[in-house]
Amino acid sequence: MLHLKIFTTSVFLVLNTALVGQSWDFTAPDYKAIEKAVADEQGDFYYPNLNARFNDADSSLSLEELRHIYYGYIYESEYSPYSHSKYQSSIRELLGKDSLTLADFETLNSYCDSSLADFPFDLDAMSYKIWALKSLSDSLAYKQILWKHNSIVDVLISSGDGISPERAFYVISTSHEYYLLGVFGFKFGNQQSLIGECDLLDLAENEFEIDGLYFNVSPCLNHLNLMFDD
Repeated sequence: MLHLKIFTTSVFLVLNTALVGQSWDFTAPDYKAIEKAVADEQGDFYYPNLNARFNDADSSLSLEELRHIYYGYIYESEYSPYSHSKYQSSIRELLGKDSLTLADFETLNSYCDSSLADFPFDLDAMSYKIWALKSLSDSLAYKQILWKHNSIVDVLISSGDGISPERAFYVISTSHEYYLLGVFGFKFGNQQSLIGECDLLDLAENEFEIDGLYFNVSPCLNHLNLMFDD
């Protein structure tokens, strides 16, 4: 099966520092403050304005603005952390081929766009779109989606280091837990535990001797509770 992994410079820096016993600067999202900020039509973080800039791949967006885009999405009506795009299966089927033609890459790019329309922070779809656009030599669109992808990864690693529940990575989709494992070069150890508001993913043996990483999934759990309350 065809495979693709996307890595960022910032992630390499993390691997060379924090994972060997040091730490990097991180801040857990303040969801109450973010909810208020993204709803303020006169404020700097009003969600429709920030989201329009993200869609345009505005590289002048600051990390704080990007954090409001990612974490603020949970207050949008479209937020549905446990839904899956119907195009994911189409992508997997296409990637099952031994090799892809240019026509296949065009189809892959289209499938990725459809999946991102369902969930704009689908990192898997972003990574495959990066591959497709590079293969199609569409340099502008390639740079735009690469920037979007790397920006969201930067947001995730700005939220924690995953070493404990208090220092968990904060995610709005459980798919981002497993994606980050791949970014860091870790393999899932096939054991997952829910500890309070955190998923603990066990890791396969690794050079850093890290047994597992914690991911705060409180938005996912809150959304699930709302579904049951309805």
